[in-house]
Amino acid sequence: TINPTTLTGFTYDLGAGPSASQPFQVSASNLTPAAGDITVAGYTMFEVSSDDINFGPTATFPYTGGTLAEVTAYVRMKAGLDGGDHADSVGVTGGGAAKRLLNCSGNVVVPPAVYAWIGADGGDWATPENWNPTRTNPLPNDILSFNEGTTKTVTGVITQTIGRLLVFNNTTVSLQNPANATLTIAGGALGAGDIDLSVSSGSTLNINGSMPLDLILSTGAIGQITGNIALYSDADTTAHRLAAYDAGSLVFGNGSTFTSGTNFKGNPFGTTRLNSVVFEAGSTLIQSSGSNPFGAG
Repeated sequence: TINPTTLTGFTYDLGAGPSASQPFQVSASNLTPAAGDITVAGYTMFEVSSDDINFGPTATFPYTGGTLAEVTAYVRMKAGLDGGDHADSVGVTGGGAAKRLLNCSGNVVVPPAVYAWIGADGGDWATPENWNPTRTNPLPNDILSFNEGTTKTVTGVITQTIGRLLVFNNTTVSLQNPANATLTIAGGALGAGDIDLSVSSGSTLNINGSMPLDLILSTGAIGQITGNIALYSDADTTAHRLAAYDAGSLVFGNGSTFTSGTNFKGNPFGTTRLNSVVFEAGSTLIQSSGSNPFGAG
């Protein structure tokens, strides 16, 4: 028998393997022949050890009297795996007993990539060359920054999940989308406590397309605004949204401004997440159009 039959949580950062090991117990009885070896074998993605020091494709445990008293074996995820989730089995054989399998799973963590906008005014969000480095493979932990110190409109914003969105260095960026879209900030790209939506003092984030764009802070994500955010539309009455899931997770600090401007409609902070948005002393809310900003409290 083996105990447990499943081990999870093996992990390491891409390029930094192998993972830490985990133990499991092996025992057997009524083995034939009366003396021999029980073999523990890793397969493609995991390797094993009898001493938690020397790891390889197999580890052996000798037995006598047709019995293997309980021993401890160790398994870890191999170095050199690609980023992402991995699952495989470790097999236990020998002594004429039926093979037993230990199911193992883990993850190779891909560190977040940081992309800075370098596109022209009116450039398309989804064009890889508008980012530095070229953003050919968007991932949900990407960190996107606008820091050129210029005023630009970014078109073609699509529904997407990112890790962080940063606007700083006296930069003004206006996001516009060709169809209804949701830009979700998942957070956690660098760890707990990091600011996931940041608009710094002197910088401005506008959401001002003619189609609704929702900018959402997921559970665990944090927004800290010391600059300006505005929701409006130059062409039509549009219901953009800036919403956060957790209470107190989107904070407008001293000197910041939020504006629901021309042609805006609806509740800018949504209607379902109570107490998610905080305006600290010295911050300003300007409502030129739309309904109660605090539809969710």
